[in-house]
Amino acid sequence: MTTWKARALAAEAKLAEIQRLADEEAAEDAKWAAIYRQNDVRCIDCQLRYGERDQYSCVEPGTRHQYSERELEEALEPIKE
Repeated sequence: MTTWKARALAAEAKLAEIQRLADEEAAEDAKWAAIYRQNDVRCIDCQLRYGERDQYSCVEPGTRHQYSERELEEALEPIKE
């Protein structure tokens, strides 16, 4: 194999690895963005963020926070650009 062919193959392998790492990073970013969006969904009664639901009680003592299941599910869906 000629030197330029070997270099070209090595460069292609490096490019493929960089693309794989970029795809993994993009997937991880998308996962955390979805979690952040879900944590920002508000309680129907008191407007407390979903991510803070374990730290504070709702308006009425002894009642649980209520969140829209639709909003929670939509928050986890990928953003369509």
